[in-house]
Amino acid sequence: FAGYAMLVTIWGFRRNFVRIFQDRTTFISQQGGIDRELSKVTEAWVAFESGAHFNTMDSKLRRKITKLVMVGPETELRERLAGALGDSHGTFMAAIRRATDLALQDGLSVRWSSVPIMNSVVGNPQQSDGWARLQAYLPYTEAAHWPSIIVYRRQHPLAYENLVKAYERLWEESTTPEVNEDSTTG
Repeated sequence: FAGYAMLVTIWGFRRNFVRIFQDRTTFISQQGGIDRELSKVTEAWVAFESGAHFNTMDSKLRRKITKLVMVGPETELRERLAGALGDSHGTFMAAIRRATDLALQDGLSVRWSSVPIMNSVVGNPQQSDGWARLQAYLPYTEAAHWPSIIVYRRQHPLAYENLVKAYERLWEESTTPEVNEDSTTG
């Protein structure tokens, strides 16, 4: 049975049912990164540990994100996440606040999570060609070494639906951020 399962798994990977990327560099070189992903969808739900990349995105791509969840300022793991991302705590929190301000200016729906989250993107969540990508958070490991996996709705509808439900639950359990009155972004 184990040999058969391995054969089916290898067959599935070759047929692009699931794609795995060993680290961020491999993901970007083979998939093109989140900017390329967003350029190919009409809508995306995104979760970021920090807003660093969001802050550098073209506004046309940012506006495709209809739901954005980020780690909130009160999250207990924020210092560990900042370290894994190679940032100081202050830089990490400033990126989240800046991303929040930009998202709100762009008219996006934003929430802050108080629980650990993975970088994730759900592309075309309501369409038959939907897909979900997760970047696994590995404690005590630099973010550049976190692997990613993409699940395609057509090939794995149950796994895809479970990922969508998990995102929806994350969205519901997260809070609406307070507006930063001292923002310099607007």
